[in-house]
Amino acid sequence: MQRLGNKESAKIYTKRSVKFIMKKLDESNGGGYSEILKIDGFQNFAKAIRFSTLIPIYLDKKKKIKFGLLQDIRRAALNKDTLITQLSEFMANYNNENGLDNFHNKKPMRSNLTTKDFEEVVELIDKYNSKIIGNMLLAYGFGKDEKVEEVKGKENDNE
Repeated sequence: MQRLGNKESAKIYTKRSVKFIMKKLDESNGGGYSEILKIDGFQNFAKAIRFSTLIPIYLDKKKKIKFGLLQDIRRAALNKDTLITQLSEFMANYNNENGLDNFHNKKPMRSNLTTKDFEEVVELIDKYNSKIIGNMLLAYGFGKDEKVEEVKGKENDNE
């Protein structure tokens, strides 16, 4: 974000690069951070972040883009209670939007976040800390998904 603010190009990380970086951090710190990436709740929250930000950009659905989500979660990650509150609000809004889309379009495009997903992310925040989990969610959620073409294909199938 800092590079973009300075009108410089920003490196786009893929999910695979994030996994590689986390593995290297694990090896140097003995932190066990790469294990976080394997937890379904973490994966589902990151996917929901992606479906609220990047995927609508790829599909040219500007009304669906959640502008400011990155900044909101990054700011909330500074404090455990604030991050849990932010993720709670995000989950409620995300599931509500899914329900409305399903009601109006009858073509579900995204899966809802579940209470199990939320429980797993809260456990991660308790075990590690809010700054690590919040920023990892953002990195993984905003990482370029290798399956973008697959998502575009699914959207075209639903039309």
